[in-house]
Formats: sequence, structure tokens, C-alpha cells
Amino acid sequence: MIFKTSFDGLTKLITVVVGVVLAATPYQIIKAYPHNLGGAIAGSFFLVVTFLLCWLFHSSKYSIHNGSLIIHRPIHNVSVAISEIKSAEPIGNLDLILTLRAFGVGGVFGYFGKFYNSKVGRMTWYATRRNNVVLLTTKDSKKILLTPDAPIEFVNELNHLIHP
Repeated sequence: MIFKTSFDGLTKLITVVVGVVLAATPYQIIKAYPHNLGGAIAGSFFLVVTFLLCWLFHSSKYSIHNGSLIIHRPIHNVSVAISEIKSAEPIGNLDLILTLRAFGVGGVFGYFGKFYNSKVGRMTWYATRRNNVVLLTTKDSKKILLTPDAPIEFVNELNHLIHP
């Protein structure tokens, strides 16, 4: 079963603004430092690669197939065995207030990486929006945050497989 995930308005805005700024940056760097063309090109290359990496690691959909939950990304899908999931529950946005990004992306093509807050603890996010939040807890107490477009159906399907 496939569960779509889409960007919310803020994710779209952040991605477009950052993309436009990154597209204009090489010209501005070269214009400001014409005598240091190598440095300008290297700096511009670094920014473009960073933007590309954000796209490569963003979540595009989630699926449940052959006893696994698969988080689809343009590169390197993530697979979690259903047998390793202890619980799946929708959580409200208030549970994520004052969440800190430890090592991740906060808006460009979504929200993914390592995050922390005092209520939930350490989490790994594979999210594309700030609502429709589903929190998975694995048997080894890892927390995974996902944002399917249909969170209730997603949770019901997972819970049916976790607790048959």
C-alpha cells in the first residue's frame, strides 16, 4: 500500500526562496570577486551540491510492502521492518513545539534528519510538512516521525499489521 506525502505551504516557500537565492548567488559571488574566480566557483558549487543533497534525501512517499515500511527518497530508501515497530500514533503539532534540529534539514524539500524535544525525546524525521504528523516508536525505543497525507489511514494500516 502506498501513502503519498506532499509539501505544505511553508516547505514550498522555503524551497523556492532558497532555490532562487542559490541560483542568484554564483553570479553575485563572481561579480563581487572577479579576481578570485576559482574561489567563487568553488563556493557556488558547494551551495548547489548542498541544495541537490537536500532533494536527494527528501521523502517522496511511504509504502508498506513485504513486511516493511519503506520511506521512499530519490536516493537510498529507508526500510523499517513492521515487526520492529512497537507503536504508530498520530500526534499534534503542540507535541513538537520547541523542537531542536540536531543534524538535519528544516524546510528545504521537507524536514529530515535528527531532531530533539523534551516531550518526545530524540527523533529521526522523514517529513515533508508540519502537520499530519505520525510518530512511530520501535521496539528498541527509536522514534521516527513521518507526515503522510492521510495520517489516520496510515496509522490504521500500520496498527493492523503491528497488532493483528
